Amino acid sequence: MNDPKNTVHPVDAKAARAQKMKAHTLTIFGSEWGTLTEFPASLSTLERLEKLKISRATIDDITLIEGMSNLRELTLELSTLRDLSPLANLKKLKFLNLDYSIVTNTQSISSLNQLETLQ
Repeated sequence: MNDPKNTVHPVDAKAARAQKMKAHTLTIFGSEWGTLTEFPASLSTLERLEKLKISRATIDDITLIEGMSNLRELTLELSTLRDLSPLANLKKLKFLNLDYSIVTNTQSISSLNQLETLQ
């Protein structure tokens, strides 16, 4: 029988593979995201990542995304987000897709001077 304490969450497993491969792009779907409500620390360690796509997720806290300073493209589509203020630290972000997402605070994205595309 599987011990839940020793089970690796699919997002953490995908982040570990991306770290090992030194990936620049990562896509995570809702079925992988599951019941997570906070941005996982395993994703914030992907310093080389330039493109991140998360679809169909409920994310109450994306604070840890602010450490992903090389992100140039970020998609948070079909998601529920409370606050985008951690995105203000993503100075290289050029593309932000929030299609069909529910966001309660978008004020902080006005400081993204490199942003070329907002969907």
